[in-house]
Amino acid sequence: PFRSLTRSLPSSKRKRQMKILATLALLLVLGTVAHAKYIQGTVKVNTDFVYIDRFVFDNRGNGTLDFTIMSSDPNAGNFRLALYNDVDRSIWLRAYENKENMNCEQRLALANGIEPITLSTQNTILFEDIQRPHYWWFVITNCGSTSTELDYQMHFYNSGPSLWTKEFSFDIQGLEGLFLFYFLAYLVGGALHGYAVWVLIRSRSYHPIVRILSIVIGLEGLYVFCHFVHLAAYSHNGVGAEALAAIGNFLEFTAQVFFISLLILIAKGWAITKTTLEDKRINIVIAAVLGAGYLALFIWMYAAPNTALSLYMYDSVAGVILVVLRVLAMFYFLWCLRTTVLEENHPTKRRFYLIFGVAYLIWFLMLPLIVSIAAGLAKNEPWMMSKSVTGLYVTTNAVALAGLAYLLWPTRANEYFQISSHLDIAGTIPYDTI
Repeated sequence: PFRSLTRSLPSSKRKRQMKILATLALLLVLGTVAHAKYIQGTVKVNTDFVYIDRFVFDNRGNGTLDFTIMSSDPNAGNFRLALYNDVDRSIWLRAYENKENMNCEQRLALANGIEPITLSTQNTILFEDIQRPHYWWFVITNCGSTSTELDYQMHFYNSGPSLWTKEFSFDIQGLEGLFLFYFLAYLVGGALHGYAVWVLIRSRSYHPIVRILSIVIGLEGLYVFCHFVHLAAYSHNGVGAEALAAIGNFLEFTAQVFFISLLILIAKGWAITKTTLEDKRINIVIAAVLGAGYLALFIWMYAAPNTALSLYMYDSVAGVILVVLRVLAMFYFLWCLRTTVLEENHPTKRRFYLIFGVAYLIWFLMLPLIVSIAAGLAKNEPWMMSKSVTGLYVTTNAVALAGLAYLLWPTRANEYFQISSHLDIAGTIPYDTI
């Protein structure tokens, strides 16, 4: 479901120069180094089968790939672009992973399409599948050669004039609107929480529990803002601000560690049943282990990503390990909550623990559930995995933060929390007790 065209490079030189200038201007404004679905790079490897990237073309037809391959090697071989799709993803996995048991021609024979490459010439491939969206993986081959040296430029487009769809792979279409919505939601929610913090500060009741919540809300809001800016820029040129998105992901991972720690502190009854914080070392160890898990996932995402095999971040060894760590943290959260409930005699506070426990048990379970839903989509609708996971994940976190901010509202907090009295010892516990 594709056809190729070839255009000479000089005829598009002015257009390419304008795109390069626009990209440089964007980088200067955002202060980032970025790459996305306008990609370029240099390949210098001792293999004749080089994976480049992937893209999901939608089913509206007229998807486009413009690409130019250049090589300074006078003995450059017969370069070809091999295309694999997800009609049977196992075929792609076999071609990609069996480099020890299959030669280049055998792997090439598994491709859904093969395009000859004319060096230093802009080539165009049109994707016209109207049945359903497809993942496509792109490989440059130089069969029979012991090495591959080349420079490449590729620009992927989906059909339609809309900035919300044209530059985006179908598996992330819609995320710009999602992050715009939550950016505005965090602006409003952050302003309301800021007012609550102001009231608590005036009454000298700004307890560390509320301070941690403020930190988490701020970090989550910055994460959403970074991704919105990245996707807004991406919608114009397919490049975006990947470094800004990386900063956003780091802030989000940090926020998750803080938030899980906060939930455990509340489950232990701090500022509700107890005025002192117990098991400080255990709290630090849990936060450190979760932090290490998130750091490993972050490193995998940016230092050693493998988009040839993984379709989204939890579809990886680092992602699975992190999900397991969060499940273990959930069990510790439940154990702490049970212990605290057995010690608490006040009926109003016991009811609070019941509501709090059920609500945030659901929050803990949401990530494994989301990953399970993604696994269910993997066979029939793999292009829905990434955006489904992102949408559910961002929504779940926003609702969880809104719920806790509601409980900690100044006029309501003193019903459960010991943070609203000037004389309350819990309101004066310093940070070093955390």
